Amino acid sequence: QSTVAIVNVAHEFSDTMTLKWVSGIIDANLDRYFDNDLVGGMDTLARTNHYDGRSWSTEMRLEIRQDQYDLVVGGMYAQDEQNQDNNVAVSTNATATISGVGVLPPFPAGLGLALNSKSFNVDSRALFADLTWHVNDRLDVGVGARYTKDRVENSVRSFGIRPTCGPPGSPGCSFGQFFGGFINAPRPESSGDEDFDGLTPRFLVSYQLSDDINLYGTISKGYKAGGSSVGNNTNQNGSPAFQVKFNEETLWNYEVGFKSELMDKRVRVNGSAFFLKWSDLQMEAFRFLTPGDLSSNFEQTINIDDAEAKGLELEVQALVTDGLTLSGGLGWLDRSEEHTSELQSHSDLVCRLLLEKKK
Repeated sequence: QSTVAIVNVAHEFSDTMTLKWVSGIIDANLDRYFDNDLVGGMDTLARTNHYDGRSWSTEMRLEIRQDQYDLVVGGMYAQDEQNQDNNVAVSTNATATISGVGVLPPFPAGLGLALNSKSFNVDSRALFADLTWHVNDRLDVGVGARYTKDRVENSVRSFGIRPTCGPPGSPGCSFGQFFGGFINAPRPESSGDEDFDGLTPRFLVSYQLSDDINLYGTISKGYKAGGSSVGNNTNQNGSPAFQVKFNEETLWNYEVGFKSELMDKRVRVNGSAFFLKWSDLQMEAFRFLTPGDLSSNFEQTINIDDAEAKGLELEVQALVTDGLTLSGGLGWLDRSEEHTSELQSHSDLVCRLLLEKKK
């Protein structure tokens, strides 16, 4: 279920000056149930997820249009919030057998094998300006910049599993009582919050080669805030929470291309060539912090030191008749990534941290 609302207000002070205010909100929630054992006719594991998210933003900008230049200045505030409840749990027939072999020990129905609650929040503020100078009737030169400041907060509350009686066969603790007495045990909450900021410039040159063909080139920088991956390392009582930080991601984009409308504007042909270069590219990784323990699943964001991509794009659209339009596109992309020893050292540090805390 989703709710979307947008408010757009504009006030024209004159033919050359307009003040615009845009605000919007998205509120969404999702409930999912999934037969997690993936075997028809068997009901051993069930997965449930509940996601509740809300995003809203407000932006105000002033637009000035003159014969010699166009200017846009403004500011923005945005907030994103998401809460998750996740559980992979023992279902109603956990002791189902295949060829006489039990699929799972006789754990109690409803025991959470991967039970956690997560929250994620981002507060973002930005100031921006963009100036386009009309050098002459054919040539435009543009420069702009955006300064963004983000505060990133996330947390996870996980639950492990533990028995409530001694080893099977001990006094008062049969095999069935041992496994049937397992319960979910809360781990300490793990949380992290960091502040990030970035300045992202943009440069643009546009040349009207003819009435039908426009050439352009642009250089721009992108930015994505970093954060912390949070979790717990073992099922042991009192095991400390920990955080593993990751850096903000930056991207430089270099692009040249053309846009054209031919044959009395009945055919549109656009093409571009681009080169992208990332620093500290963010990538998701998943680990079991306690080997063989599903409840210790840890989602970690790692940084790839350098990554590059280059490519070509071609787009064609033709108005064959008043009622028929044909369109097509062609793209080519080549990517490469550089993994250095720093990435391996980062992973080794996590492993050493966990081993030291187990001692």
